[in-house]
Amino acid sequence: MNTNNLLREFGSLPIPEKERIISLLIDQLDLHDGQLDMVMKELESCQIKPPSCIHCGSKSTIKRARIKSIQRYSCNECGKYWMATHGTSLAGLHKRKLWQKYIQVFEKGFSIRKSAQELGISIQTSFRWRHRLLASISDHLPDELSGVIETVNFQMPRNTKGQRKSSNYPEDKNSEQDFQPPQNINVLFSTSRTSNESLSNIIAAEEPDAKQIRKALHGKIQTGSILITQAIDAFSFLKDEEFLQYLPVSKSTKRKDPVNLNSARAHHQAFREFLLPFNGVATKYLQNYLNWYHHKEMTKMRLDKIRHSIRVCFTGDKAMDWLKNLTIKDTIIIT
Repeated sequence: MNTNNLLREFGSLPIPEKERIISLLIDQLDLHDGQLDMVMKELESCQIKPPSCIHCGSKSTIKRARIKSIQRYSCNECGKYWMATHGTSLAGLHKRKLWQKYIQVFEKGFSIRKSAQELGISIQTSFRWRHRLLASISDHLPDELSGVIETVNFQMPRNTKGQRKSSNYPEDKNSEQDFQPPQNINVLFSTSRTSNESLSNIIAAEEPDAKQIRKALHGKIQTGSILITQAIDAFSFLKDEEFLQYLPVSKSTKRKDPVNLNSARAHHQAFREFLLPFNGVATKYLQNYLNWYHHKEMTKMRLDKIRHSIRVCFTGDKAMDWLKNLTIKDTIIIT
């Protein structure tokens, strides 16, 4: 059967059957090996000329031979070499053939331990690969929101999961000053009704004040936006901001009132459900999991989730900067 006949038969099917066939075809495409190399070549074909030198910034650069199918570059000014994956989550990656399969289990929301079992890798490797991906995702979230924006503040218990040494006590046992960190942290969650995009920030305080909320929202709200928040004192400074319209929502506001926080509160509940399979997330990694949730919400209607995630890995050039600061020696990986 040729393509035209196949399309004709497909067109005669009811919509549920069409959706089922499309879903099965996408699953088959995701299982097809070699997408990593395909996306790499696709991105390289879009380059008009070699990128600037990552060492000295010179534009006098040339392509060199590939190493394990990864393009290599050199600079005519400083004479140094670098790989096309420099700075991305694929830099210095071993077992690269398993990366596509890891993205598949990542998209399914598997735990670190279950992901390691699926791919036959160590739990430590699974942990590092997860955070490589999460660091890449953070580069592709929107910088600011616009339109009608709902912002809520909710508390989460402080979690020291995996730490060998609890930070609830001072390092110097003889110190007279007791250090007691807050038992709860706050998450400032903003979502745009206009673009269906969302952002969040962690505030390490039991009860955030106006100064902390101002800092968390700085640069996140576009001029001319309408900001809807809870009617609490910490948000009261927004009424003096000239670049936006501020609409507080009190507890007595009816659910059907157009000035409400229904979307933001629904996202808050959905995020808590998103965290359930992970049996708790350490507070120091919570921002990355918030970014993961935002990424899933933004891409839930995409048909090419795996290819899109691979593109994100190649184009996020700040992933390794974050990973270098990730200390694993003081962490017990509990999944």
